[in-house]
Amino acid sequence: MCSRKVSNAFRKEVTAGAGRRDFDAARRFIEDKKHRRFVSHWDDEEIRIDVAPNASGVSDVKTVFDSKTVIDFSGGESIFKPQGLRKHPELLATLKALVNEDCHAHDAGDIEREVGRTVRSFLRLIVWLFRHARYKLSKVEPELVQTLATELANGGWWSALDYDARFELLLQRANVDLKFRNSLEGSGHIGEFSCNMDAISRHLMLPIASASLPKAIVQRIAEATGSQRPVQKDKDLPLVSPHSLYQNLKFLNRCALIGGFDSFGERPFKSAHRRAIELYKGEHPDLRTENLGITDVVTIFTEAMRWIHVCADGVIMVCETARNELESCDPSVLSLEVIGDRVTRKTVALHEQIADSYGLPKALRALARNQESSLRHLILKLQFSCAIAVLFNHGRRREEVLGTGKTYGLYRGCLTPANDGRDGSYLDVYIEKTLQRYASMWANEIVERAVDVMERLGQTFRPLGTEPLAVAPTLDEARKEKLFVWRHFSYAAFNDRPNVFSFQEGAKLFFSDLNVSITKVSASHIYRRCFALIYMYRHDHPVLMALSRHLCHFTLETTRIYTTDGRDVADDRSIESLFAAIEKEDADFSDEFEDIRSTYFQEKVVNILRGVNRMTFAGVASI
Repeated sequence: MCSRKVSNAFRKEVTAGAGRRDFDAARRFIEDKKHRRFVSHWDDEEIRIDVAPNASGVSDVKTVFDSKTVIDFSGGESIFKPQGLRKHPELLATLKALVNEDCHAHDAGDIEREVGRTVRSFLRLIVWLFRHARYKLSKVEPELVQTLATELANGGWWSALDYDARFELLLQRANVDLKFRNSLEGSGHIGEFSCNMDAISRHLMLPIASASLPKAIVQRIAEATGSQRPVQKDKDLPLVSPHSLYQNLKFLNRCALIGGFDSFGERPFKSAHRRAIELYKGEHPDLRTENLGITDVVTIFTEAMRWIHVCADGVIMVCETARNELESCDPSVLSLEVIGDRVTRKTVALHEQIADSYGLPKALRALARNQESSLRHLILKLQFSCAIAVLFNHGRRREEVLGTGKTYGLYRGCLTPANDGRDGSYLDVYIEKTLQRYASMWANEIVERAVDVMERLGQTFRPLGTEPLAVAPTLDEARKEKLFVWRHFSYAAFNDRPNVFSFQEGAKLFFSDLNVSITKVSASHIYRRCFALIYMYRHDHPVLMALSRHLCHFTLETTRIYTTDGRDVADDRSIESLFAAIEKEDADFSDEFEDIRSTYFQEKVVNILRGVNRMTFAGVASI
């Protein structure tokens, strides 16, 4: 990376009371370790990062923190009043280092979410320390960090920083200040109430995320604004959970030993996970995914196979017709409206001819509009069917298949034929949580068919006037050609980037006509769990280690979570009851088969004794 001359302003920031050694370390940090996503300069008052997916080819720069934003550093033993973090340049430099670390660690993931979490956690930590008269991380005693950990275990940041009192003051102001009251309602979520989190955060002078707002407070804010829109917040996040406590303690460890920057002098916890378990006061929730009932498995899988093996060719033919008609029209001669009508008429006419042959809905009402029996809906259902076919049959995580907003996901050319004497192919797939790299794994014919359908469907979405897509010459290039994208069949759509497939929308359409008992149809981990259960309880010789290796777990304990029931599972949804039903069906079938076989041989013996039939051996009649 090119070095950049360090400004005098930043020299003062980093070296204030720190000495030449710290400045040299910071300079090396700037020159050698600054991530390409960190686009703001190190002496800027804003922290700006590029949040665009790596494969997008464009940039999307967002400001994730402005050091002029007023934070309430007052209260407790603090000598400071509310002010911006720019008044504390050493701490601002530490925050920049942590954000840069996020850019390195989560380059292929949801970088905006991870950086947002880091900024909120750091600001909360600084506010808490200031209230305890600690203004430098390097001056914080280990015992004080343990005190903070205990407070976080008792009530999370909500309790440690007394957010309840802050919101009471906010609501009091809302009752007397009309302009402020009106500013609290957000403009998003058409049809339901939402909070203006920017206005709320400015008033609180503390970082806050919408997901952490209790429903009762959202309801009171809605009543204060006089909004007629209903509050649709489903449930409150717990103030403390084992996972949230672990995340907080892990962050405190991150704030230690950051070379060249103000940081803790030692890691507060040898194991953040073990310490979180020791401190957590409540009952540890069981987070196992629900078990799919056998009837549901059969229903879902049968419908997915119907779309992949029966409907797929018809949907692709309809898409090819729409594309070909669009290519044949000259926009310099015909208006876009006329072109749209011609494409629609041609496509609808073909659909009417082939609908029965390919099991498609009887009528195609539109190409792009979001209504029943549109071409868009056919595409979404087909893509969802392909997605769950891979999830069911390979046990992969959702984003390993889809890669929504990621640099990975299934791509054109991800399958290569097996050349080791085995049937099937090898799937090049990214393992996102453990290995965090691509791995080559065997795939059966169902996965092969799903990938083939997606590759053929993807041909219809390539830019107009281009040759059919071939597999890219290099692996890095190929991995950018993701499969789960789609387009509307219009000139505007083909002049823009493809749309990203929505798993939630596809699930809603797919399950709209199915009678299943899944509590959340957009859940995806149920298919990975189902894969593990079917292997362990239906395979002739299941080996937990083999399953663990296929799922790419680091420990067998993690794999056992997939193959055992949680504490609170209903009796009729337990593994024992679900697979006992299969065993009973197998037993009934075996008994019935045995009865049929006994009757057959009894009749055969009687007929032989009567001379009706003669059993022969090697063509020689037996007596």
